[in-house]
Amino acid sequence: MNQEERRQRRQKDTRKAIVVVIVFLLVMVLLIAGAVFGVGRYLRDDKEPAEDTEQTEQQTEEALPQTEQPTEEAQLPDPYAEQAAQVVAGMTLEDKLAQMFVITTNQLTGYANVTAAGDTTRETYNSRPVGGIIYMSENLQDPEQTREMLANMQTISRERTGLPIFLCVDEEGGSVARIASNSAFGVTDVGSMAQIGETGDVQGAYNAGAVMGTYLTDLGFNVDFAPVADVLTNPDNTVIGDRSFGSDPQMVSQMVVSELQALSDMGVYGT
Repeated sequence: MNQEERRQRRQKDTRKAIVVVIVFLLVMVLLIAGAVFGVGRYLRDDKEPAEDTEQTEQQTEEALPQTEQPTEEAQLPDPYAEQAAQVVAGMTLEDKLAQMFVITTNQLTGYANVTAAGDTTRETYNSRPVGGIIYMSENLQDPEQTREMLANMQTISRERTGLPIFLCVDEEGGSVARIASNSAFGVTDVGSMAQIGETGDVQGAYNAGAVMGTYLTDLGFNVDFAPVADVLTNPDNTVIGDRSFGSDPQMVSQMVVSELQALSDMGVYGT
């Protein structure tokens, strides 16, 4: 082999080497690009679920009904409830039990026909501070005597328990009217509830309650054991009789509610 042939062979070998290197580099570039793409894809796939989760949680929160946050006023404690709890906490068991009773004046004092609230009433009430007293016709002589007796009873109660007392009466109108039946009081008897029921006028029941509530409040009473809510299903029932608004439950209920509202508007608790 002469010199020219050797030179041509070296050139050929060099070209082959260059091609091999180029191919090798191309392969390496492709491998690196594939690796980069694969890693990037993996990282994106790993990140996207978290993003999807966040979006899902956000969408879920938006879809859930929003609970209204209580206002500052609603969060404030009830001052009356706190006051009541403090009062009850300071009571003896005997006083708590006594507050559950409403009794007559003769049951309280041991005397019949009580017409005043004086030393005897104070002494017996201090030992038995009941929650209320009901007054009968014999306890009620005239407006001045009644106002003084009830005012004194309230004073005795507040001094003993720190609480007002329920001062009660049966003032239904008609056949049961402890005050209106006594001419000394000079008040109007609203008549029987049966008469009002016969009219079918619910306003009539309100008017009756307003009349009674007005003079009861003026005298010092705060509870009236009225109106009668019985439905007269037995016409031979002489105990209820004309004290009931009638035999129609719907009408009776409307009349009762109307009278109760009137008593409340006048400052008297109806029962």
